[in-house]
Parts: sequence; C-alpha cells; structure tokens
Amino acid sequence: MSAWGVVVDTAVKRLTMATHLVNLVKEGRVFWRWWRENLEMVEVRWKPEMERMKGEMEELKG
Repeated sequence: MSAWGVVVDTAVKRLTMATHLVNLVKEGRVFWRWWRENLEMVEVRWKPEMERMKGEMEELKG
C-alpha cells in the first residue's frame, strides 16, 4: 500500500471512530435523561405507598 493509501485509510478510520463516539455520547445522554425521568416518577409513585405501608406496620406493632 502506498503512503497516501495509508494516510487516507487512517483518516477514514479515525473519522469513523469519531462519528461512532459522537453517536454513542448522544444516545447515552438521551438514555440518561429517560432514566432520570423514570426514576423520579417511580419515587413519586412509590412514596405514598411506602408511607401507607409504614402506617400499617405501626398499627400491627402497636
């Protein structure tokens, strides 16, 4: 392979790797936002239920 072939091949490989990295970071940020929103919803949904269960346990103990 000629020197220019090596240079072009290396440049294409690095650009491809950079593109993949950008896509992974973008998808990771989208996933993190989705995860954080769902985690907050789970906490909001479960807090009243947990308080009710604590009250029932106190009644059973007392």
